[in-house]
Amino acid sequence: MIKGANKIIKILNENGYSAYLVGGCVRDIIMNNIPYDYDITTNATPDEIIKLFPNTVPTGLKHGTVTVIEDGFNYEVTTFRIDGIYEDNRHPQNVTFSTNLKDDLKRRDFTINAIAYSEEEEGFIDYFNGIKDIENKIIRTVNNPYERFNEDALRILRGIRFSSRFDFEIEEKTYQAMKELMHLIKNISAERVFDELRKMFEKNPYKASLLLEDTLFFKTMDFKINKDNIIKLKNLNIKSFETAFSILTDGTDDYGFFLNYLKPSNKTKITVKKIKDALKYPLKTKTDLKLMLYELSCDDITDEIIDVRKASGFNDEDLSVLYDEVKINN
Repeated sequence: MIKGANKIIKILNENGYSAYLVGGCVRDIIMNNIPYDYDITTNATPDEIIKLFPNTVPTGLKHGTVTVIEDGFNYEVTTFRIDGIYEDNRHPQNVTFSTNLKDDLKRRDFTINAIAYSEEEEGFIDYFNGIKDIENKIIRTVNNPYERFNEDALRILRGIRFSSRFDFEIEEKTYQAMKELMHLIKNISAERVFDELRKMFEKNPYKASLLLEDTLFFKTMDFKINKDNIIKLKNLNIKSFETAFSILTDGTDDYGFFLNYLKPSNKTKITVKKIKDALKYPLKTKTDLKLMLYELSCDDITDEIIDVRKASGFNDEDLSVLYDEVKINN
């Protein structure tokens, strides 16, 4: 994908426009991680971008974004912009296009995501010391954290996700602002909250849950978890929303409220229920295991169930062996 991104930047440069890789892909390149995607920022307007590239999709013209399709991959190309007033703790009321790269970078959430890169021109452009924060393993907002989180409260959860994913520490003022403004998360759609939790729990559910607890996320959202179970997440090998959620809510009666609020898929709800129900079974013999598999119809998630039981402290050392024997006999 990097070749396609560089090709787009080169075409923009050859036509008199500035263009840079920006955001998470630059952060990942610096950290020697493989980026999931490549975003490009430019002083070309959406109309000018569309004229230059034959395969485009007007993804978000209102916010200056055009998707350019190159070599079968999608690249979001966005005009430098200044965000207007945020009125819902999530979206700017309007945006103003700019010709200044710094205008675009200073509206971003964290310093580690506010770095631009151009192979053809200046290399890394880092107005807010994001590279230094990466080297020091620090999560810090661009400028005032209270302003950044009031603009978009989802950034609070994103910061926790980055901290847990990369095992970075959150800078003191940024962390204090997270705690004081966590109530703003109530203004964020349940689907976006679920998506952030899912991503956290797939990478480092233990540290993420510690941070969510300490920043008052669970209390603010009235999500009942068993705090004593957070430590059990350290032993979880199959990391997913379903496995982590099942452990966090083990021993609570009203986990359904939490789960339904988040609006996950029916498949996720069913998986969680099966894992939690599986924790109620005594699994000492092949007969016990066969009964559980029959009653719960859970052959497809048996590995997850075994892992959650082990992480939860069940004495199931031979459970994997029993399951292998059951599969062979069947």
